[in-house]
Amino acid sequence: MVAPAFGVANLGEIVLLAFLPTLVIQIIKVIGDVRRGKEN
Repeated sequence: MVAPAFGVANLGEIVLLAFLPTLVIQIIKVIGDVRRGKEN
């Protein structure tokens, strides 16, 4: 069985799901730095 072709919406979903963990980790790091008073 062959999978159906990807559409633009599917591609957007894949990109979002690929970058979401990185984005969440970076936000957590920034929040942690601000809490510790370590800006730049």
